Amino acid sequence: IDLLAWWMQRTDLTFSPALKKLMDQVRKKVTIRCINRQRFAEEMQILREIFNSGWQHNWGFVPFTEHEFATMGDQLKYLVPDDMIYIAEIDSAPCAFIVGLPNINEAIADLNGSLFPFGWAKLLWRLKVSGVRTARVPLMGVRDEYQFSRIGPVIALLLIEALRDPFARRKIDALEMSWILETNTGMNNMLERIGAEPYKRYRLYEKQI
Repeated sequence: IDLLAWWMQRTDLTFSPALKKLMDQVRKKVTIRCINRQRFAEEMQILREIFNSGWQHNWGFVPFTEHEFATMGDQLKYLVPDDMIYIAEIDSAPCAFIVGLPNINEAIADLNGSLFPFGWAKLLWRLKVSGVRTARVPLMGVRDEYQFSRIGPVIALLLIEALRDPFARRKIDALEMSWILETNTGMNNMLERIGAEPYKRYRLYEKQI
């Protein structure tokens, strides 16, 4: 199966009048909020539940355990600002999320593969102060019950839209979204409609052993 990576310039992010109308309709039912850092561990488990729900039927998927996601959260909380992790809720129940991550590869390009002795300081300075110009969405999920509904892809678009202002404040110009399953036609069509372009294709193989 193939997984697609989409590339999008922030200034190219556009919503057609018809799409805006649809987003406004769904927006009335959905609350978009930043992650609560005071409840970070609990929030990470909410993200895990959404991710496992949304990906459970995908080829080769293995659910994240609580420990795995907690470990990931410990790494993310020092790298990702609060306003680059969003959770969508319907009737106060979490239904989707998005994580925007400053492009670490851009920040470490001249560190020669080493964070010691001063690499960590340079990395954190570039992520927190001087900034990078590109970002990635390494994690995103929509609960299974919404994923292939009429509003599922629109909820995903509302989350992408929520990242636009934080990216603009940090002068982030471009965004990569991956991995999107080639079979997720709803999401792929939506990304194409808002100005993204597929620029990488990852192919997964299976072998009996």
